[in-house]
Amino acid sequence: MENKCQLLFVCTANIYRSQLAQACCSWLFGLDQWSGWRDVPVATPLAIESAGIIADTSLYTPRSVCSALQARGIPWDARPARRLRPSLMHGAAVVLAMEENQAAEIRRSFPDKWRSVTTLGKFGAAARQTELTAATLQGRMRQLLDMSMNMSDEAHRRELDVRDPSTGGEAAVRSCLREIESHLAWVAQCVLFGNQK
Repeated sequence: MENKCQLLFVCTANIYRSQLAQACCSWLFGLDQWSGWRDVPVATPLAIESAGIIADTSLYTPRSVCSALQARGIPWDARPARRLRPSLMHGAAVVLAMEENQAAEIRRSFPDKWRSVTTLGKFGAAARQTELTAATLQGRMRQLLDMSMNMSDEAHRRELDVRDPSTGGEAAVRSCLREIESHLAWVAQCVLFGNQK
């Protein structure tokens, strides 16, 4: 059996985007804590985590995030923010930042992991474009990571950053969740089922 491949979502504070991505990805990959309510036809050796670059651990998930997720049928309870730490980075096979500037900051702070860091937008775009040939989940994740790192940063800045919903209210949180779901749906299809597009 394949070792667990850790996927780490990172934003600024770990109360909006990275928690939305963690919850949505866990749901799409069938890894929620309520086992059996989401049917995925393969065993998924994946661990999904989230953290914030400058997270304040006294802050909790906003009600608007929990409500948006629950409205989509994704159970999620308020939890404290987690700061990005070396121990989280050490275990991560793939680190997905919400913005290119966050990915650059992570690469500066953890130079030994630079090949593992990209953005969710680039990773999702790579999943839409890439023919995956690797036989294992870890191999397919690595292929997507390599492809996403070769995308133009200039094009990425304009189109693929996941916008911060923190000042826009509930409508902005729902829009952010749709954006995250769009990227992750392609990733899940590619990684779990190959290229059956």
